[in-house]
Amino acid sequence: MHILKEQRNKLAAKSKKLMLVGYDKNSTNYRLYDVEIKKIKVSHNVSFNEDVAVLEKRENIAKIIFESDTNETQCQQSGRSPGRNINLQEENLLEDQQQRDVFDERDSTMEYNLRSRDAIKRPERYEAHYADVQIPETYEEALKSSKRKEWRKAIQEEINALLINKTWEEIPLPEGKEAINSRWVFNIKQKPSGEISRFKARLFARGFAQKEGIDYTDTFSPTVRFH
Repeated sequence: MHILKEQRNKLAAKSKKLMLVGYDKNSTNYRLYDVEIKKIKVSHNVSFNEDVAVLEKRENIAKIIFESDTNETQCQQSGRSPGRNINLQEENLLEDQQQRDVFDERDSTMEYNLRSRDAIKRPERYEAHYADVQIPETYEEALKSSKRKEWRKAIQEEINALLINKTWEEIPLPEGKEAINSRWVFNIKQKPSGEISRFKARLFARGFAQKEGIDYTDTFSPTVRFH
Protein backbone atom coordinates (compact mmCIF):
# COMPACT_ATOMS: atom_id res chain seq x y z
CA MET A 1 0.00 0.00 0.00
CA HIS A 2 1.30 3.47 -0.88
CA ILE A 3 1.56 5.84 2.09
CA LEU A 4 0.38 9.33 1.19
CA LYS A 5 2.81 12.23 1.63
CA GLU A 6 0.71 13.91 4.30
CA GLN A 7 0.66 10.67 6.30
CA ARG A 8 4.44 10.24 6.63
CA ASN A 9 7.58 12.22 7.37
CA LYS A 10 10.65 12.56 5.16
CA LEU A 11 12.42 9.53 6.62
CA ALA A 12 9.42 7.22 6.64
CA ALA A 13 8.85 4.54 4.04
CA LYS A 14 6.68 5.45 1.06
CA SER A 15 4.88 2.13 1.05
CA LYS A 16 4.15 -0.87 3.22
CA LYS A 17 3.59 -4.53 2.47
CA LEU A 18 0.06 -5.58 3.42
CA MET A 19 -2.15 -8.57 2.72
CA LEU A 20 -5.21 -8.32 0.49
CA VAL A 21 -8.19 -9.80 2.34
CA GLY A 22 -11.15 -8.49 0.35
CA TYR A 23 -12.98 -5.54 -1.14
CA ASP A 24 -14.83 -2.74 0.60
CA LYS A 25 -18.59 -3.18 0.20
CA ASN A 26 -19.24 0.58 0.30
CA SER A 27 -16.67 1.68 -2.31
CA THR A 28 -14.16 0.43 -4.89
CA ASN A 29 -11.35 0.35 -2.32
CA TYR A 30 -9.41 -2.69 -1.16
CA ARG A 31 -9.42 -4.18 2.34
CA LEU A 32 -5.84 -4.77 3.50
CA TYR A 33 -4.54 -6.48 6.63
CA ASP A 34 -1.54 -5.08 8.51
CA VAL A 35 0.12 -8.06 10.20
CA GLU A 36 2.30 -5.91 12.49
CA ILE A 37 -0.48 -3.91 14.16
CA LYS A 38 -3.28 -6.42 13.50
CA LYS A 39 -5.53 -3.90 11.81
CA ILE A 40 -7.67 -3.82 8.68
CA LYS A 41 -7.07 -0.82 6.42
CA VAL A 42 -9.16 0.38 3.48
CA SER A 43 -7.37 2.07 0.57
CA HIS A 44 -7.21 2.33 -3.22
CA ASN A 45 -3.55 3.45 -3.29
CA VAL A 46 -2.13 -0.03 -3.82
CA SER A 47 0.01 -1.94 -6.30
CA PHE A 48 -0.24 -5.70 -6.71
CA ASN A 49 2.63 -8.09 -7.33
CA GLU A 50 0.99 -10.35 -9.91
CA ASP A 51 4.23 -12.23 -10.65
CA VAL A 52 4.20 -14.02 -7.32
CA ALA A 53 1.81 -16.94 -6.97
CA VAL A 54 0.16 -17.56 -3.63
CA LEU A 55 0.44 -21.27 -2.81
CA GLU A 56 -1.16 -23.18 0.03
CA LYS A 57 1.15 -25.25 2.23
CA ARG A 58 -0.87 -28.38 1.79
CA GLU A 59 1.58 -30.59 3.66
CA ASN A 60 0.44 -28.88 6.87
CA ILE A 61 -3.25 -29.39 6.21
CA ALA A 62 -4.93 -32.26 8.00
CA LYS A 63 -6.72 -34.73 5.76
CA ILE A 64 -10.37 -34.55 6.74
CA ILE A 65 -13.23 -36.00 4.74
CA PHE A 66 -16.54 -34.18 5.11
CA GLU A 67 -19.70 -36.21 4.69
CA SER A 68 -21.91 -35.06 1.85
CA ASP A 69 -25.24 -33.55 2.78
CA THR A 70 -28.08 -35.80 1.62
CA ASN A 71 -30.40 -32.83 1.21
CA GLU A 72 -28.08 -30.68 -0.90
CA THR A 73 -29.36 -27.96 -3.19
CA GLN A 74 -28.25 -28.40 -6.78
CA CYS A 75 -26.67 -25.31 -8.33
CA GLN A 76 -26.89 -25.90 -12.06
CA GLN A 77 -24.07 -24.86 -14.32
CA SER A 78 -23.59 -25.64 -17.98
CA GLY A 79 -20.37 -26.71 -19.71
CA ARG A 80 -19.54 -29.56 -17.32
CA SER A 81 -19.09 -33.26 -18.00
CA PRO A 82 -18.29 -36.29 -15.77
CA GLY A 83 -14.69 -37.36 -15.65
CA ARG A 84 -11.87 -36.57 -13.24
CA ASN A 85 -11.95 -38.21 -9.82
CA ILE A 86 -11.78 -35.26 -7.41
CA ASN A 87 -9.66 -35.51 -4.29
CA LEU A 88 -12.11 -34.29 -1.65
CA GLN A 89 -9.84 -34.78 1.36
CA GLU A 90 -7.78 -31.58 1.11
CA GLU A 91 -10.06 -29.61 -1.22
CA ASN A 92 -13.08 -29.95 1.06
CA LEU A 93 -11.04 -28.63 3.98
CA LEU A 94 -9.79 -25.64 2.01
CA GLU A 95 -13.25 -24.92 0.60
CA ASP A 96 -14.84 -25.10 4.05
CA GLN A 97 -12.32 -22.62 5.48
CA GLN A 98 -12.84 -20.25 2.54
CA GLN A 99 -16.61 -20.42 3.01
CA ARG A 100 -16.36 -19.54 6.70
CA ASP A 101 -14.01 -16.65 5.82
CA VAL A 102 -16.60 -15.28 3.40
CA PHE A 103 -19.30 -15.93 5.99
CA ASP A 104 -17.54 -13.67 8.51
CA GLU A 105 -16.66 -11.09 5.82
CA ARG A 106 -20.37 -10.29 5.21
CA ASP A 107 -20.79 -9.04 8.77
CA SER A 108 -17.43 -7.25 9.14
CA THR A 109 -17.03 -3.49 9.57
CA MET A 110 -15.08 -1.11 7.35
CA GLU A 111 -12.12 -0.79 9.70
CA TYR A 112 -11.43 -2.21 13.12
CA ASN A 113 -8.69 -3.19 15.52
CA LEU A 114 -8.18 -6.83 16.47
CA ARG A 115 -7.98 -7.51 20.18
CA SER A 116 -5.99 -10.30 21.75
CA ARG A 117 -8.24 -13.33 22.22
CA ASP A 118 -6.49 -14.04 25.54
CA ALA A 119 -8.02 -10.91 27.08
CA ILE A 120 -11.59 -11.71 26.04
CA LYS A 121 -13.79 -13.60 28.48
CA ARG A 122 -17.48 -14.29 28.12
CA PRO A 123 -19.59 -13.21 31.13
CA GLU A 124 -20.47 -16.11 33.40
CA ARG A 125 -24.22 -15.50 33.07
CA TYR A 126 -24.00 -16.44 29.37
CA GLU A 127 -21.66 -19.42 29.73
CA ALA A 128 -24.38 -22.03 30.24
CA HIS A 129 -26.60 -20.63 27.48
CA TYR A 130 -23.78 -20.51 24.93
CA ALA A 131 -22.58 -24.01 25.82
CA ASP A 132 -26.01 -25.40 24.87
CA VAL A 133 -25.72 -24.12 21.28
CA GLN A 134 -23.95 -26.55 18.97
CA ILE A 135 -23.05 -25.27 15.51
CA PRO A 136 -24.44 -27.84 13.03
CA GLU A 137 -22.15 -29.10 10.29
CA THR A 138 -24.92 -30.20 7.92
CA TYR A 139 -28.48 -29.30 6.96
CA GLU A 140 -29.74 -32.46 8.65
CA GLU A 141 -27.99 -31.64 11.92
CA ALA A 142 -29.58 -28.18 11.92
CA LEU A 143 -33.08 -29.65 11.57
CA LYS A 144 -32.44 -32.15 14.38
CA SER A 145 -30.91 -29.56 16.70
CA SER A 146 -32.64 -28.31 19.83
CA LYS A 147 -32.40 -24.88 18.17
CA ARG A 148 -33.97 -26.09 14.92
CA LYS A 149 -36.58 -23.32 15.05
CA GLU A 150 -33.83 -20.67 15.00
CA TRP A 151 -31.86 -22.51 12.30
CA ARG A 152 -34.99 -22.85 10.12
CA LYS A 153 -35.53 -19.11 10.38
CA ALA A 154 -31.90 -18.42 9.42
CA ILE A 155 -32.18 -20.78 6.43
CA GLN A 156 -35.36 -19.09 5.22
CA GLU A 157 -33.75 -15.64 5.57
CA GLU A 158 -30.84 -16.76 3.39
CA ILE A 159 -33.17 -18.25 0.75
CA ASN A 160 -35.23 -15.05 0.69
CA ALA A 161 -32.07 -12.96 0.24
CA LEU A 162 -30.90 -15.15 -2.66
CA LEU A 163 -34.28 -14.82 -4.38
CA ILE A 164 -34.52 -11.06 -3.85
CA ASN A 165 -30.98 -10.48 -5.14
CA LYS A 166 -31.53 -12.88 -8.06
CA THR A 167 -28.31 -14.67 -7.20
CA TRP A 168 -28.86 -17.41 -9.76
CA GLU A 169 -30.94 -18.15 -12.82
CA GLU A 170 -32.59 -21.54 -13.18
CA ILE A 171 -31.85 -23.14 -16.55
CA PRO A 172 -32.34 -26.63 -18.02
CA LEU A 173 -29.38 -28.90 -17.34
CA PRO A 174 -27.78 -29.90 -20.67
CA GLU A 175 -27.82 -33.61 -21.46
CA GLY A 176 -24.74 -35.42 -20.20
CA LYS A 177 -23.76 -32.59 -17.85
CA GLU A 178 -23.58 -32.53 -14.06
CA ALA A 179 -24.69 -29.86 -11.61
CA ILE A 180 -22.34 -28.59 -8.90
CA ASN A 181 -23.55 -29.38 -5.40
CA SER A 182 -23.94 -26.83 -2.63
CA ARG A 183 -23.78 -26.96 1.16
CA TRP A 184 -25.11 -25.02 4.11
CA VAL A 185 -22.74 -23.35 6.56
CA PHE A 186 -24.06 -22.30 9.95
CA ASN A 187 -22.80 -19.90 12.60
CA ILE A 188 -23.99 -17.58 15.35
CA LYS A 189 -23.45 -13.87 15.94
CA GLN A 190 -22.77 -12.61 19.43
CA LYS A 191 -23.07 -9.27 21.16
CA PRO A 192 -19.95 -7.81 22.87
CA SER A 193 -21.37 -9.18 26.12
CA GLY A 194 -21.30 -12.72 24.73
CA GLU A 195 -25.06 -13.07 24.38
CA ILE A 196 -26.29 -14.64 21.13
CA SER A 197 -27.93 -12.02 18.93
CA ARG A 198 -28.52 -13.95 15.72
CA PHE A 199 -28.44 -17.39 14.14
CA LYS A 200 -26.92 -17.29 10.65
CA ALA A 201 -27.01 -19.64 7.66
CA ARG A 202 -25.27 -19.29 4.30
CA LEU A 203 -25.59 -21.39 1.14
CA PHE A 204 -22.33 -21.97 -0.77
CA ALA A 205 -21.66 -23.71 -4.07
CA ARG A 206 -18.93 -26.34 -3.89
CA GLY A 207 -16.64 -24.63 -6.34
CA PHE A 208 -13.81 -27.12 -5.84
CA ALA A 209 -15.84 -29.65 -7.86
CA GLN A 210 -15.33 -27.61 -11.04
CA LYS A 211 -12.93 -28.92 -13.66
CA GLU A 212 -10.13 -26.82 -15.11
CA GLY A 213 -10.56 -26.07 -18.78
CA ILE A 214 -14.30 -26.79 -18.67
CA ASP A 215 -15.77 -24.71 -15.85
CA TYR A 216 -12.93 -22.20 -15.68
CA THR A 217 -9.54 -21.34 -17.20
CA ASP A 218 -6.53 -19.73 -15.50
CA THR A 219 -7.10 -18.02 -12.15
CA PHE A 220 -4.81 -15.58 -10.37
CA SER A 221 -4.51 -14.35 -6.80
CA PRO A 222 -3.07 -10.80 -6.61
CA THR A 223 -0.52 -9.86 -3.96
CA VAL A 224 0.63 -6.43 -2.89
CA ARG A 225 3.76 -4.96 -4.52
CA PHE A 226 5.78 -2.55 -2.40
CA HIS A 227 8.71 -0.28 -3.26
